[in-house]
Amino acid sequence: MTERLSRHDRCVVLGRPRCGAHFVYRLLAAHVPARDLGVQPFAWQAPLGEWSRRFHADASADVLLPGLTQALEDGVFFLHLHEAESWAFNALVLDALAAAGYRVLRVGRRDEAARLLSLWVAQACGAWSQTEVQAVRDGALRGAPPTLPADRATDDAVRSFVHAQQANARWMDAELARRGLPVMVVAHEALFHDGIGVLDRANEVFAFAGAGSREAVLDDETLLRLVFTGESHTPGLVAHWPLLRRVAEVIAREVHA
Repeated sequence: MTERLSRHDRCVVLGRPRCGAHFVYRLLAAHVPARDLGVQPFAWQAPLGEWSRRFHADASADVLLPGLTQALEDGVFFLHLHEAESWAFNALVLDALAAAGYRVLRVGRRDEAARLLSLWVAQACGAWSQTEVQAVRDGALRGAPPTLPADRATDDAVRSFVHAQQANARWMDAELARRGLPVMVVAHEALFHDGIGVLDRANEVFAFAGAGSREAVLDDETLLRLVFTGESHTPGLVAHWPLLRRVAEVIAREVHA
């Protein structure tokens, strides 16, 4: 039986699709003293999937909250991408995390326009993995980019996509604050693109996540070798796909409006 962790040691990683949160989660997973439930444990076949299944089968949040809280009480570690679930279900998850005494390591991107462009490509083209994005890029280089529905890449459609993402982020900001959950915000770039500066930030993240001293479990050389993983393939698409260039321009305008 897993030893119950103190509230000080209970932490989850919270992110949004294409923000790089899975890299942060993988960096920490081997060192956090909690049972690791992986990425998206509320997927129906995953360790906590029963709570999602019951919720979407019309069980009320009030009925489910005690059981979900109990499931988290011993202390588990996982990555939750909150845009992959309904707002109502995410509210239930936040209630359970608050009741079980969790802290939230919230991962984002400094360049939100780049994240949104990557997400738009993933959703529009079904290109979620690096291999799939590379295949889209190869097609664009040959002059054969994916054929998309006519209304998918209109300026209005892209603006609606951005506004929906912004609304979700504002909702999560408000819900975390309302519950008083302790939150540490970290940019993916601060751990994977800031040169030697990643060491100090990594020390702070390891401590917040309950992994103790980063230097005790992961020396500087090993950490730097792990984190310098290169850039995403998505930006390279823009130069070879005129439609995507226009999408990127609309996204940038809306983000910086």
